[in-house]
Amino acid sequence: MKSIKFLLLITIVLMCFASFSFTTNFQKNEWGEWKHNVGYPEIEYRVRIASYNEYAEKWQWDMQFRNTYDETITFNYGYSNLSSTCKTDHTIWKLKARQQSSISSALVASSSIIYICIDKEIKGDSQ
Repeated sequence: MKSIKFLLLITIVLMCFASFSFTTNFQKNEWGEWKHNVGYPEIEYRVRIASYNEYAEKWQWDMQFRNTYDETITFNYGYSNLSSTCKTDHTIWKLKARQQSSISSALVASSSIIYICIDKEIKGDSQ
C-alpha cells in the first residue's frame, strides 16, 4: 500500500512539474529566432505566441518580417496551422532595404506551430 501511495505522489509531482514547464513557455512571450523563407531566402520572419483568445477559441500569434535585400521588396504573406493550407491572402508588405516590419497578429487553432508562406516578391520601388 505504501508503494502505491509513493507512486501516486511521484506521479502527481511530475505532472505538476510538466504542467508548470508547459505553461511557463507560453507566458514568456519571447520571439523565436529569425528564419529564412524557403522560396525567398532574403525575406526573414520570426514568430511568438502572444495569448489565447477565448472568444475565438484560438491562439494569437505575432509575426514580424525582415528584408535582408539591398533594395526595396514587396510581397504577400499568409499563415496556417497546416502547411498544406497556407494561402498568401493577407497583408502585402513593402519593406525598404534592411527594414523590419511592424508586428502582425494572427489567430490560429494550434498553440505549438504556425506556418508562414510568402509569394509574389517584387524587387524594386516601383509598386
